[in-house]
Amino acid sequence: MQDKIVFTYQQTGFEEWLGKAAALLNTQPSGNTINIPLPAGKGFFKAMEIEPGLSFVLGNLHLYINTQLNIEANGSNGYLIYFRDIKTADKYVFNLDGESVEMENDSFETVFLTSSNLNQSIDFLKGTHIITLVLYADEGWVNRNINEVNREKLQNYVDNKLNNYNKEILTVKYRRILNMMANEDIKLPLEALFLKSRAMRMLEYVLNTILSRTGKEIPFRIGSEDMQKLMEVDKYLVTHYLKPFPSVEELAKLALMSETKLKKLFKQVFGMGLYEYYQKNRMHRVKDLLLSGKYKISELGNMLGYMNLSNFSSAFKKEFGFLPSEYKNTTQEERA
Repeated sequence: MQDKIVFTYQQTGFEEWLGKAAALLNTQPSGNTINIPLPAGKGFFKAMEIEPGLSFVLGNLHLYINTQLNIEANGSNGYLIYFRDIKTADKYVFNLDGESVEMENDSFETVFLTSSNLNQSIDFLKGTHIITLVLYADEGWVNRNINEVNREKLQNYVDNKLNNYNKEILTVKYRRILNMMANEDIKLPLEALFLKSRAMRMLEYVLNTILSRTGKEIPFRIGSEDMQKLMEVDKYLVTHYLKPFPSVEELAKLALMSETKLKKLFKQVFGMGLYEYYQKNRMHRVKDLLLSGKYKISELGNMLGYMNLSNFSSAFKKEFGFLPSEYKNTTQEERA
């Protein structure tokens, strides 16, 4: 059994990438999908072209051996946009143009935009579980779809290289979309259309977030220690969505930082305050429960602590634009 897989390539469209990955793993694609063979791991990669110059790869996999991706600069002003939900028992290392960032022994989400004209390497150690979506927009697509002013903004952004790491965050809404896309049991009549539309939604989210900022709003890079503390607060708020909102004082103690610092850093990273984030997550979680068919709308309102059903319905509509009763009648494709 080999000790490590090393995959070195220059970025092209991901449909072409899929063929190279299959050859490396000594397997054959099934349509647009690779099922990861033993002893490398378990799971899948799926690649699609959305439109000329814009493609993505989607993966949900467990690694059984160490794996390194080496992406060599391709001489093009295209962009790679990474969305990753990573659970590792050891560490994850990302190298960009000679600089590295390392995350250890944790579960974390990353959103990162960079240039395809920079050398990159990514080390995943065995035992890592990865849910990933990577989009590649080549230079032609960028020139056709993004005006000159915004292209300059994006170039200034990627010029910051690893200083951008931990600037963007995978919010509850987009984490949910990523997990839905990566569901191995997804069975939809229009699966390709569903995946392409959601990939475009993720791309739109990142580009709009970056391009809508003014210079004063551009966040600074947060240290890995503070980021881990923020992730602990995030995990608490997401996990305890059925409980009343804790005080900021309690959350600050959990994060081992002052209330002022916690509120400032949390809003910078997540784009909203602590309570707003807590409430948004609650609505998204109850939306999933509503789809399960196991609960009545009134039961879900009571679970969240609403004594008045109309108040629950109003809060739901404020978040999603429609009432809980209306949502139950939508199709599976529309529910994402």
